[in-house]
Amino acid sequence: MDFFITCLYMGLLFIRPQDWVPFLHGFHLLDIVAVGAIFVIVNYFMNEEKTFPSILENPQFILVLLFLFVIIFSYVSQFFLAEIIRSFKVIGKLALFFTLVMVTINSRKRLDQILIFLLGCLVVLGFHCTLQKLTGHGFGGLGLVVRGGSFNPIIQVQAFGIFANPNDIGTITALGVVVSFSLIQRFWPHLFRCLGLFLLSLFFCLVLFWTQSRQAVLALGVGVFTLFFSKRHGWLALLLSIFIIFFVISHHRRWRENSLGQDDSVARRISCVTRGLQIFWKKPVFGVGMGRAYDAVGMKMPLHNSYLQILVENGFPGLFVLVGIYLCSILQLHFFCRALPEFPGDEADIYHARLLFALILVTAIGSYFRNRSYLVDVFFLFSLAAAFGLNMLRTYPAALPNYFQKNWLWGKGALICALATAGMIFMLHLSSRFYWLCF
Repeated sequence: MDFFITCLYMGLLFIRPQDWVPFLHGFHLLDIVAVGAIFVIVNYFMNEEKTFPSILENPQFILVLLFLFVIIFSYVSQFFLAEIIRSFKVIGKLALFFTLVMVTINSRKRLDQILIFLLGCLVVLGFHCTLQKLTGHGFGGLGLVVRGGSFNPIIQVQAFGIFANPNDIGTITALGVVVSFSLIQRFWPHLFRCLGLFLLSLFFCLVLFWTQSRQAVLALGVGVFTLFFSKRHGWLALLLSIFIIFFVISHHRRWRENSLGQDDSVARRISCVTRGLQIFWKKPVFGVGMGRAYDAVGMKMPLHNSYLQILVENGFPGLFVLVGIYLCSILQLHFFCRALPEFPGDEADIYHARLLFALILVTAIGSYFRNRSYLVDVFFLFSLAAAFGLNMLRTYPAALPNYFQKNWLWGKGALICALATAGMIFMLHLSSRFYWLCF
């Protein structure tokens, strides 16, 4: 039952039938399932001694709780007391789903099952986008997005809910390609399975191409490189990722007809970065509060950068926590990507680590160009990486480094996270300066 609740929550999150099925419009399905999730979590903590180490030993889980605290405190510090309730609704649900995944994805088998279920959800989204492209509308009558003038418009597919932006659905389909390629690695040399998965990856690439999302192409290249990289064949992974990026660019309408230097949207995005950093220097500790970056920057457009949005809205502590979640996940997964299998189950663990590492990096690249700071689908991938790390801590307790445990955060980990956060701020500054110098 607990795993069923996780799959149901995940299906409602990605496919969102409540947005396109008329009968379901009046039902708050995620809130209904959240009640079941609470029962699952309470039951876990009541029987915690059976599953040592518990999720309280996981550094990512502690950082997610700190993320909730920082966001609420950014309101309290500025006396935005009425908005504390909103922060509980947004970040509380995020923390709830993160915890639900942590307590239910507790074995290799369940991790395989949830990844297959994720792939199925992405297929449904891809089918929806295919209907849009072929018929002009998808599920619920949702149509295409048209950019540019009537003489030479750029037509993009989109989805609903949290994937309403073509850039969002583009990055989601990049995840679909990465998952398909990973399963090909797992099932090789079973020809028919691999052929079916390869065709599925081509389907996701086609949908990604229809989104006309430039950052999704870059994220896909990084994900494929990570998935296939090894000490022996690293150059093949690099060539494959470069081929994917340049092949798509050569046929990509937005790149062929709009250079970056002439694209007004790029100029406005960099202006947002410049203005956002100015706001951060004025309020470096508490920020302006969640959801207030749009008005604070005053560019009449979203910031198009999740890290910048967190920095402006929640200050250095907020970005510190977000970067810490990424850093812990990357360190843990990289450790297993470098490992050599010794026992029968080790090879499956390494495949899982490679796939999750690729998915985290796809998300990290996509987040640099999109506003997905508080959305649950991003933290779903974090939760999968955290659940994998916790499972490995149970399986190999004596062999894993300190960064698999929460105590690492209170010493060397805090220093490394602070340096990485400062590096991210410097990277945002370089992005702004580089554009203005070159264009």
